[in-house]
Amino acid sequence: MRDYKGVINNWVINKKIHENVKLLIHFFRNGFVFTKYPDMTYFGPSKSSISFMIGGGIYLLAYVHTGIDKGIWMLQDRIHDNLEGGIFDQHEAKSTKNLEQKLYWLHAQKIEDLAFIIENDSIWNSYQNASELIKITRYWNFVREDYTKNKEKLTLYWKYTMHDIPSKESFDEAYQKQLEEFKAISADELKRRMAEFNRKPEKIEVLTHTYIRNPYVVIGVLNRSQGICESCKDKAPFIRKKDGTPYLEIHHLVPLSENGDDTLENAVALCPNCHRKMHYGI
Repeated sequence: MRDYKGVINNWVINKKIHENVKLLIHFFRNGFVFTKYPDMTYFGPSKSSISFMIGGGIYLLAYVHTGIDKGIWMLQDRIHDNLEGGIFDQHEAKSTKNLEQKLYWLHAQKIEDLAFIIENDSIWNSYQNASELIKITRYWNFVREDYTKNKEKLTLYWKYTMHDIPSKESFDEAYQKQLEEFKAISADELKRRMAEFNRKPEKIEVLTHTYIRNPYVVIGVLNRSQGICESCKDKAPFIRKKDGTPYLEIHHLVPLSENGDDTLENAVALCPNCHRKMHYGI
């Protein structure tokens, strides 16, 4: 595989951003993982920018070093209402101006803002959706050599497989959808497929993000519950082996992945059944 880190390191020479090159590398690493059509997307530098681009000249993400367009650019499928005010500019992408389905630009002036972007799941989920929705535009599957000069397909820089899944959560969601589809299979067909399937499950690696949770919130919510599920009001179903406390699980009402706060007001203590119901129930 080609060395995308080397491309970035060579590009930053004489650009006075060496102290932020790790952020730039991490930014594009996420881009490789979350881009939906890597075989149609090109990566590489120009004199003033480094970017991902669909062959017809549609940018997906970029860092522009100089000029009126200076800063970080990412295509999104929506406007984010909960981003820090004053840091980000969000506006409609011209490529979808006349289409029913709109895409939007997320723009930040400073390269240091990559630190926030890199860790924000909502931004990357929106980017992933946008990189799939780009096919609604007129030139998404059209390649112009003058636009892709000095750029090469993402597949030359990153090893993509059918199991390239951005997070454990999305893997679980896809698995649940698959289960729903298979419920309609006849008993004979189900038996036939089980006979063909590997007895030993395949092991794959998925990229995931996690959060440094506030332990005082966890303790505070558990103390508040007094061993009673805050949804169904029943006692905890069992006692923890290690410390003899009632077993309840902490659930955030507004998920942390959607910029929810890690606070007592945004968290409840639930029995395992109610916790699963919150995620999967009607």
